Amino acid sequence: MSLILSGVSGTVVAAISVSAKPSKPSITVISAKGKSGKIDLTVTFNLASTHRASPILSTQVKVGTLSCTVVGRAKSCKLKNLESKKYAVSARAKNKNGWGPWSASVSFSAQDGSVWRRKATVPGGVSTTVPGGVSTTVPGGVSTTVPGGVSTTGLKFNLKNAVGLTLKSAVASASVRKSATGSNLQVVDAAGNTTDAVTSGAASISRFLIAPNDKLYVLFNDKTAVGTVSCLLAEVDKTTGDPKCIESEIRSIKWETELNGSSPIQFSSTGAIYYMGHDGVAPNDSSVLRRYSDGQTTSLVTNNILLSKFLVLDTGDVLLEGSTRGTGASWLRRVSAAGQLSTILAPFSSYLMLGTPDGNVLLQSSGFKRYLTRETRIEDPTQLDFTGVSCGREARSTSAFCYGFAQTKLVVRTSNQKVFLLQTLNGMNSSLTQVFPTFAEMTSEIKSVGVAQSVLDNVIMSGTNSNGQYITTLYNTLTNTEQNLVPASNEIEVYRLNYVASSNKVMFDGLRFSDNKYVLGQVDLNTGLVTASQTGSSKLVDFQTFAS
Repeated sequence: MSLILSGVSGTVVAAISVSAKPSKPSITVISAKGKSGKIDLTVTFNLASTHRASPILSTQVKVGTLSCTVVGRAKSCKLKNLESKKYAVSARAKNKNGWGPWSASVSFSAQDGSVWRRKATVPGGVSTTVPGGVSTTVPGGVSTTVPGGVSTTGLKFNLKNAVGLTLKSAVASASVRKSATGSNLQVVDAAGNTTDAVTSGAASISRFLIAPNDKLYVLFNDKTAVGTVSCLLAEVDKTTGDPKCIESEIRSIKWETELNGSSPIQFSSTGAIYYMGHDGVAPNDSSVLRRYSDGQTTSLVTNNILLSKFLVLDTGDVLLEGSTRGTGASWLRRVSAAGQLSTILAPFSSYLMLGTPDGNVLLQSSGFKRYLTRETRIEDPTQLDFTGVSCGREARSTSAFCYGFAQTKLVVRTSNQKVFLLQTLNGMNSSLTQVFPTFAEMTSEIKSVGVAQSVLDNVIMSGTNSNGQYITTLYNTLTNTEQNLVPASNEIEVYRLNYVASSNKVMFDGLRFSDNKYVLGQVDLNTGLVTASQTGSSKLVDFQTFAS
């Protein structure tokens, strides 16, 4: 059996059999950065062609007499501390049949800031198109298209004055696909005003995440041009506003907030980025879990599993919860930083997989148990102390936490290393419950918490009191005392809360009952002053703030 590969013009250019070695990769970009005479060289390439039954196992890049090798479908390789001089650069690929031929050599003079790009060419000078696309310009002056119809030449963000970010409605997200410049991502400044976050190019953004290091991660609605790459997930530096593509290959990325303890994007202590998604076409699509570090992407799971959750540990190891395709066997597994796989529990499925400040993991599966990461074992559940939580008959009627199999809606972590859960069952919210360092109830005026956010050693939360009225309070987790910030007399149903450390303010959006208006507001924690102004009738899709 052979695979027929077609060129741009539609003519047959190769027939690769299952027993053949890969074709030549194609080097697309070489860039150099460095100082004091030492250069870091990054080489980006298009993968070699191969039969689908003989996938690419690795690609090797040769720079002069040196080389680097990446595994799987990674498309870039980095060599560090090279001398500043001219090099011959080439690449080759390997499948199960062995190494394929070296690509044509590229002569590159390695100096700080120097970049080489392969010119885009189209046989006969005919522009290529992608259905639904909009024509853009790429190096070499050839007209091409970006899937989804967003013209994104020179995409750049301006986040310098941003206290936070928000998304416009789904309608705005769809309309931006037809725009030449702009996006549905909005900057929120200290006064609560909003402006477009994109100043050059255009982008239709599905979701975003402001990470603890103040880096911004954006998930595009459709693959969008970031530099020379058609990108699905990008990292944006707050200072420069320049996007860097993290993922360009897979079909979709699974995106949930910290639901059930698992964040959509997670980080190791060394700064590696982890994310999960799907590739292929249903019903034969497969789960994907990837690690991105220093320009290299590594796949951590095979295409024979269905992954439901993952959790990155401090060690760089990753916990996986999922099942095996075909057999349906469910399990909790651990893949080490070196790539070794081991099973912790089978069968297994959970409602919660939560990392705690001591480096261990709290699991909720028809009850709570703890995985001791350094001992690689499940602790005897009887060792967990629930004396601080009352789950009698009355509590079970009002507290989702007491059922033991409720869904986690929110995780709150304070600076004094306490962790709280907000859980829901059949639409019933409860109060926050402390789950680390001990299990304990929070005594609050708010009986049904809607949203909550940590503020140093405190928790600011909003929800309804015993009379069903919306209030917002500040709870001190050291003294277990509470301050009412927005009382029932000034009733506001708060949708989101975000703490801004630089000004010691909490920003929020919600519905003001006195005039039935949607508002964007802030609480000054220095003075206790609450201000809110109408921003329109449409609720913001999301609202997050930077840490600084």
